[in-house]
Amino acid sequence: MRMQLAGALAVVAVAAAAVVWRLHSAPSHWQVVDRYCTGCHNETDVAGGLAFDDLDRSNVAANPAVWEAVVRKLRTGLMPPKGEPRPDRGVLERMARELEHGLDGLPLAPLIPAPSRSHA
Repeated sequence: MRMQLAGALAVVAVAAAAVVWRLHSAPSHWQVVDRYCTGCHNETDVAGGLAFDDLDRSNVAANPAVWEAVVRKLRTGLMPPKGEPRPDRGVLERMARELEHGLDGLPLAPLIPAPSRSHA
């Protein structure tokens, strides 16, 4: 019985460590914005009339028109523009979904990929 309990606790500890690692290693929304967006959308260049470095990052809901436009452009594949570096489609989709949550006043979650499911 003790061995089974120890084994179960070890499995739980490994699973918890994996979750913590994923949370800390997942790109944040702001890392994605900084890497793929602020090169053009900054206070110097202001491409499209938008400067991400001027926005309040602590409250997405404070700028709903801006972030709703960002969500639309991410979902339609307009941003980042073709020919520019871009994260994989899954990151863009998760970012759009989480930004929508932020617009609804919910806290933003890390951009952790959904677990893959095999269909046998």
